[in-house]
Amino acid sequence: MRATGRRALAERLSNLPLRWRIGALVLLGLVGIFSLFGLLGSALAQDGRQRTINQWSSLTASTARFIDSEVESQFDRLAALAGRLREGRSDRATRDTQLADGFAGAGSFVAGSFLLAADGTIAWSEASDPDALAALIVADARVRDQLVIGGRYVSGVERLAGRAVIILAVPAAGVDGAPAGVLGVVIRPEEWIVDAALPTPATLSS
Repeated sequence: MRATGRRALAERLSNLPLRWRIGALVLLGLVGIFSLFGLLGSALAQDGRQRTINQWSSLTASTARFIDSEVESQFDRLAALAGRLREGRSDRATRDTQLADGFAGAGSFVAGSFLLAADGTIAWSEASDPDALAALIVADARVRDQLVIGGRYVSGVERLAGRAVIILAVPAAGVDGAPAGVLGVVIRPEEWIVDAALPTPATLSS
């Protein structure tokens, strides 16, 4: 049946005028070309989607590494500053100067820094809105817990002036070595993400 149908179709085509046969061949060729373009477009779209997924995965991984590195850097800064406070003079003026110098140039992602006294009050702070910062710190009882626990503290996501922030804190010992307060910094994590996504000078020159 199929063979007979093919022969009949072939006979009909052969009986057509030459221009019709050429036209039929051109039409068949166009159909084949469009089919190939369709397959190629589908393959390119699939490849583009895979590349997009790979790029987002790479960006996510690099951002996570950048944030981990920045968290560790901030903790190193806090620990070093806490050590200098312990070794320095105990008068308030000297302490405040050491804190201001220690947090100078911390970065645009730093929303504020603070020293929480052993009684839970703010002994020193630096922020564009000191009252809002103080309310944030006092409201998080786990910050003061570092006086007893004696470890590093990373808060959950909090809100300060309508923006998401996290608190990093370490215990600060007095001149006698006893816990005397908690030293900390408030970070805007979205600023870290922006810094991680932006190309560095080394990347631009490569």
